[in-house]
Amino acid sequence: MTVRAVSISEPLRLDCRLDEAVYSTVPAISDFIQQNPRAGEPATEKTDVWILFDDKNLYISARCWDSQPEREIGNEMRRDGNNVIQNENLGIILDAFHDKRNGLLFNTNILGARRDSAVTDESTSNGDWNAAWDARTSTFEAGWTIEVVIPFKSLRYRSGPNQV
Repeated sequence: MTVRAVSISEPLRLDCRLDEAVYSTVPAISDFIQQNPRAGEPATEKTDVWILFDDKNLYISARCWDSQPEREIGNEMRRDGNNVIQNENLGIILDAFHDKRNGLLFNTNILGARRDSAVTDESTSNGDWNAAWDARTSTFEAGWTIEVVIPFKSLRYRSGPNQV
């Protein structure tokens, strides 16, 4: 699947309401598939994702639906804490050089804790890499929402206007 980031003229407010006009005019990315426990099957819970950008930042927003929100786990607030990925979380890997071997990993959990690392050669993870970025989260009656902002100056990528 190929998804395209959508250019926006105004920065997003990181308030997790997902009520800016862009959320009603830009279709969400959805219909995700599982990796575990049943690889290739449709995800058991719906997730809507938007990838947006302006002149300075990359924005990733999501509405994560949960049929049993009372069972959501969120107990890690430490920066780069290993338990972030044991909680309800959203993970983003950016292959900024489009080489399919290296990337920048961003995770945030339902509480807004942040974890990031640089991944090289498809497997080596450097958790000491810390980028300047922010994430905000909020819950609603049927799940949780998240808004992530990553300044372009925090990323490494090829120069030029055409990016993949």
